[in-house]
Amino acid sequence: MAMRLLRNKHELRCRKDLILVAKVFRIIFPLLCLFSSPAFAAPMIASVDQRSGLPVISSGGGVAMTSDFVFWQNNWLWAGLSTQFEVVGPYLYSILGNSPSLNFTLDGRINRPSERQLIWVFDLNARTTMSDVVGGGIAFKFDLAAFGPELGEPELLPDNRGWTWGKEGRRMEMRFDPPLASVYFEKDQKSEIRVFFYKGEVPQGLSTTSLL
Repeated sequence: MAMRLLRNKHELRCRKDLILVAKVFRIIFPLLCLFSSPAFAAPMIASVDQRSGLPVISSGGGVAMTSDFVFWQNNWLWAGLSTQFEVVGPYLYSILGNSPSLNFTLDGRINRPSERQLIWVFDLNARTTMSDVVGGGIAFKFDLAAFGPELGEPELLPDNRGWTWGKEGRRMEMRFDPPLASVYFEKDQKSEIRVFFYKGEVPQGLSTTSLL
């Protein structure tokens, strides 16, 4: 398996398989990429965005998938999440986030426990309950114009458990367990999937669940 971590660019490169795992409210969601066919010469590269701390997937000089935090107040008024990304040590990174509009903070850590895995741990802590809000989480955007002919269109997993993208021999899957508040195609367009940690309300305190 040809794979190496590019420490300066915070990248994980592979030709066969790649696992990215994150915990949101201590929910683990793995991004599993299976690239088993030797016919695909260009490796897929998973990198950590130094602005948001979220994953980016690229290949052959093009960006296949990007991700960003997205949060809204009532009536889709943008709330946003300011983030600070820091390299703590070899294969260790931290993310600090704050959303004054929704009155919660994010404390995230990223590490590489093995050659095939990156792990995100996100603790979201709401200082007060915010009712009657849209909520939010992460938006995943796919370049289907460039990678659609090769990978097809992404598909949603049942019961708000995530999504999968790709074809036999070249596939990636992001699975949430337990399910999140909402997972959907934005405006029914296959080029963007939104996953919501909060929906309708931001409850006070720290929510803690785990992958079973």
